[in-house]
Amino acid sequence: MKKFFDILEKLVEWVSVILLLICVASSLIQVVSRTLLNNPLLWCEEMARFSGVWMIMWAMGLIFKARGHIEVDFFYSHMPKAMQKYLDILNDVITIVLMVCFTCFAVQLMMNGTGTKSPSLRLPMSVIYSGVVAGAGISVLFAIYATVNHTKEILFQKHAPERKVEK
Repeated sequence: MKKFFDILEKLVEWVSVILLLICVASSLIQVVSRTLLNNPLLWCEEMARFSGVWMIMWAMGLIFKARGHIEVDFFYSHMPKAMQKYLDILNDVITIVLMVCFTCFAVQLMMNGTGTKSPSLRLPMSVIYSGVVAGAGISVLFAIYATVNHTKEILFQKHAPERKVEK
């Protein structure tokens, strides 16, 4: 299972980097065409926006895996370590439930965008919205992976004998 998530993590990292490069390149082309050529290209803005949304959605899963989202930990940091681990698992389970709901709504959004095309690129909006579905699905996978790891930590920590440190 670890190997699968390592491969998935690398894939998501590369896709996110490529999407960032597309976003930056299309923004740069837009600035050059607007300022130097005095002829703005409409498709560049749309490309930058869509690739930025896709990048954020794909990278969201990596942030879940790294526990990098913003958190308020005033009460959490004052709790015993054992309680913190159980709260971590509860947090992961809540995250999984919410991301599954988010994924379901994203699928509905994607289905509703089937007949609509983007103004400049003329891409079906369902293709654009599919990045939200993919990102939400990846987030669910990484949240499940984090939950399994936290649960393993708690189970193995309870049954592991205490180590004596020699001086």
